[in-house]
Amino acid sequence: MTASNSPILDAETDPAGISPSHDDDMPLKYPSAEQRKTRVIRNKHTGRPVTEFQYKVYDLIRQIPAGSVATYRDVSAKLHSSPRAVGQALKVNPWAPYIPCHRVLASNYYIGGFFGDWGHGDHINRKLKLLSDEGIHIDADGFVEAEQRASCRHAF
Repeated sequence: MTASNSPILDAETDPAGISPSHDDDMPLKYPSAEQRKTRVIRNKHTGRPVTEFQYKVYDLIRQIPAGSVATYRDVSAKLHSSPRAVGQALKVNPWAPYIPCHRVLASNYYIGGFFGDWGHGDHINRKLKLLSDEGIHIDADGFVEAEQRASCRHAF
């Protein structure tokens, strides 16, 4: 079987154009529900197939508009799961920033994690920049500014 008709695809080289790149200039395509039935897409971060639970998390996260945030607890409550499980799915999100995991924060509005970093590091700096570009202001201690919290929280 050639790569173009293989039912098992690497998310980095998928001929359908699905790209997990973190390059904001590259167009990103996320597989439809129909594509998921006929393909197994491997996560470039783990080498394993993207799971049904991960797709549920990513589908929900896609609903958070720019300028809004949700918490790991919000997402997990909607999915009847745990915040930790949601965090693990987002940690290996191969479609960021198209699947905007940067919009998910800790329940106390702390910046939380991003690609395995928690609270500080290069990945967190990128999360801070993405949020800032969308109008979300984080204070020096890593929390969404108090006066903005209620207005930026997304309700599922």
